[in-house]
Amino acid sequence: MSSVSLQRLKELSSRFEPSAERNVSGYHQLVRFNLYNFGERPVVVCAIGLPNTRGETLHCETVPSIVVAAGARYPMMVEVMNGPIKEVAEIAVKINGQRLWVATHSLPKS
Repeated sequence: MSSVSLQRLKELSSRFEPSAERNVSGYHQLVRFNLYNFGERPVVVCAIGLPNTRGETLHCETVPSIVVAAGARYPMMVEVMNGPIKEVAEIAVKINGQRLWVATHSLPKS
């Protein structure tokens, strides 16, 4: 799993064209989600983990770390080569100099 840059999106765009040849092995996904910080303090995100349907958790370091301000939203997009992934995520945050993994929750569908 890796973060998706604008350059990588341009490289992948040919795969989204109806007439494009497709020789992709495995299950390839672009995953977009938002990180929301509903807390009262900023949070430093240093990695994300996405479990796939085979029971593996795919990890990706966020370099540089991402600071999500209190009450803020941070959009994320990653490219997954060993999917498909489940609709849950784990986020590694730095708290008092230590890295802690926390589970995320989806917002209710309205």
